[in-house]
Amino acid sequence: MRLLAKNYREVNFGIPNNQHATGPLYDPLPTVLTSDTAVAHPESASTLTPFTKPFVQNLLTTTGSQSHSTAERNYAQKVHQKVLSVVNPPKTPAQQYQQAEKHAAQQRKRKVKPLSAAERRKMGAWQVDKKACTYEGFKPLHALWDSYMAELLAGLNLAAANVLPRLIKADYHGAKLAVSKAKCPTLVGLAGIVIKETENTFAIVTPSNAVKNIPKRNTVFTFETQGRLFTLYGSQIRIRAGERAAKKFKDKPTVDIT
Repeated sequence: MRLLAKNYREVNFGIPNNQHATGPLYDPLPTVLTSDTAVAHPESASTLTPFTKPFVQNLLTTTGSQSHSTAERNYAQKVHQKVLSVVNPPKTPAQQYQQAEKHAAQQRKRKVKPLSAAERRKMGAWQVDKKACTYEGFKPLHALWDSYMAELLAGLNLAAANVLPRLIKADYHGAKLAVSKAKCPTLVGLAGIVIKETENTFAIVTPSNAVKNIPKRNTVFTFETQGRLFTLYGSQIRIRAGERAAKKFKDKPTVDIT
């Protein structure tokens, strides 16, 4: 279009040509354009005249490939009456199948990225629905925990030196814990099945279907399994359950709560 405009100015409007310039930029316009007064002298045209139709028809006829009637018919069919779709046409079943296969292949190649802790908290992945928690509903979990403890302590001499390393690393989801001592006196006597354990708290559901969050710090718990009663000092297990199983603990003195 820049080439056409430059030649148009220099040839038809009397703009002086560079006599020493050579090349296709300075070739004269084709006679198809210069023969049309609306194109050659647009400033003298009183009304706008159609340009596209005569230009295309003249181009087809002057090349000698088509007659005037054939050029007019082709223009009407392929230009004037051509339907331009502004939306994507519906895909054929074969195209839909090919697209689905391509999408499935991309999904297989895509590496699964786990959610971060912040994303899980935002989604409420660790939130307990208190309305859905019932004591009867968690009894099967307690039965599973009892079986788990039986396997954990199987064939073990129940002396304190042998039992304590396993108890401190055990999972207490499903255990029946009771608060025997606590710095906060209102917590003493609370008992229920553990439904959630965090780094600093136990969440239990009581026989009255109430969900209570009990801090581990300055709290002493008791639980019974395999016919024996065990005491658990919450301040000594202030660590996440998943990390506690792999942690190497050191012996620390325990200050009893009075």
